[in-house]
Amino acid sequence: MTATTTVVGPVSGVVMVPVGLDFRGTKLYTYNNVISDTNFYELDPNTGAILNKIITTITTPVGEGDFAFRAWL
Repeated sequence: MTATTTVVGPVSGVVMVPVGLDFRGTKLYTYNNVISDTNFYELDPNTGAILNKIITTITTPVGEGDFAFRAWL
């Protein structure tokens, strides 16, 4: 088992209370846990810039925890 570390620059343009970070391939994602904006965001791992917003139907913050993508083997 191996692990990697990625330092992400500050995210700007949105109030962010991130719940976890996860890579899917080469793309980096976080989940925003602000009550008015419970969505996933694709981030540029080099700059922290928001590349894409993935709108969810989650209506309440999730509290504590993390998220992970399911791996298809």
